[in-house]
Amino acid sequence: MKHIFYTFDDLKKSLNEITRQAAKASFNPSIIIGISRGGLIPAQMLSHYYEVPLIPLHISLRDNPLQESDLTALEGIKGERPLVVDDICDGGHTLVKTASILSPYQVYPRFAVLHNNISQMLFQPDFYGEEIVKNENKIWIDYEWETWWKKL
Repeated sequence: MKHIFYTFDDLKKSLNEITRQAAKASFNPSIIIGISRGGLIPAQMLSHYYEVPLIPLHISLRDNPLQESDLTALEGIKGERPLVVDDICDGGHTLVKTASILSPYQVYPRFAVLHNNISQMLFQPDFYGEEIVKNENKIWIDYEWETWWKKL
């Protein structure tokens, strides 16, 4: 399996692409929801960019799946325009679960990821920094904020 080291410079390029796509779609979020763990850093950066609040949400199907998120932070989001942010839409399961969690709050979120694995068809995010094809290329993305100490 090929490892790709994704740097903070790569992150800035992806966020520029995501904000460009959102502007083209005339979408201006009123709140950012960051998926823990991988989506929190890009979500925080987008929260600053749009000057809107950030709500962290723990939804993990792989790392610490038994830990549950406190959903009280979502109370009062009715009428908001949330942008849900994660690092990757790999199989799509995390974003499907997130959409399900948000549905009772009567909001219609848009979804943004740094990497969209187009070889899966379960979920297609609205905005993405880069498309990848994991089935053909057998890659693993090492995000700098997950492995920064290995490059010292």
